[in-house]
Amino acid sequence: MQNISDANNIREYVYQTYILPAKKNGLSEVSVLARIVHEEMGFKKQNYPNIIRALVREKMKIRYGLKTIRREPPADGPNVQITFIIK
Repeated sequence: MQNISDANNIREYVYQTYILPAKKNGLSEVSVLARIVHEEMGFKKQNYPNIIRALVREKMKIRYGLKTIRREPPADGPNVQITFIIK
């Protein structure tokens, strides 16, 4: 089961590292790769499903003003890429 603080930390990390810089640069969308977030955040065990769930939940979209437009591939592995539209 996913720890709520882990999910919040993942969301905040992705916002600060990917979404906020994209916003500042005037981009309208940004893509995030689960494997890269996993590596950058230093997770020891395979935490890809938790990363993906944290990013595709409504809480992420509402809190940061985003819309998920793509999740490829549909499985919960390291190569899942999630693309957000920045509102």
